[in-house]
Amino acid sequence: RDGAGRGVTICKLRSEVLRTLEKMARNRISGLVQRFAGGATVLFQGCFVDGVLVAGFSQVKAVTFPGARGFSVESVTLNAPNAQESLAALVRSLGYTGFATADFQMDRTGRAVLIDPNSR
Repeated sequence: RDGAGRGVTICKLRSEVLRTLEKMARNRISGLVQRFAGGATVLFQGCFVDGVLVAGFSQVKAVTFPGARGFSVESVTLNAPNAQESLAALVRSLGYTGFATADFQMDRTGRAVLIDPNSR
């Protein structure tokens, strides 16, 4: 278990995924299955007008509580152009106006894997 005690289960084996899905079905719990990238959590936050990024910044979680995937307690600003472009492309395709954020996991190659986009 991870994810700040909010019901996140990290499964490394196929059998663990199946066991977790069976438990969710028995308890009528909806869920989402994602591939675990395992790297640092990078956040991108931006302001968009008609799908165009007006301003934004990236940061990496430096300290979280509780657990490795918990809420940010301290973050460090960094340059993460692939995270920025990933969220910008999604927002552009929607023509969205407003504030949007996204969580990414950095994979072993340094590529930002989109985990959780949010409009605000």
